[in-house]
Amino acid sequence: MIYYLVAPNKVFRAGGSVLTYHFDRELAVGMIVEIEVGKQKALGVIIQQVAPPEFKTKPILRTVLDTPLPPHLLKVADFLGDYYATHTAVVWQTILPAGLK
Repeated sequence: MIYYLVAPNKVFRAGGSVLTYHFDRELAVGMIVEIEVGKQKALGVIIQQVAPPEFKTKPILRTVLDTPLPPHLLKVADFLGDYYATHTAVVWQTILPAGLK
């Protein structure tokens, strides 16, 4: 198993912006994936690969696109969240295309 920090495009709690998930093969940073947040499905962006955590993780359900987002777009999303003091999920809702499912 390979573990990733994923930024969902849904607000799941006020203080959190990324969750840890696992997948059976290596994925690139910036890949758009489908994940389960609570009992709902959501889109998320892989932020980075991480070491295996000491807690149980949910699997990444599937990759949505074969091409990852460019690194500069990830930096812009991070900047926008900091600059406007808004949740990362709101930034991803703005950046990702509305029809992406």
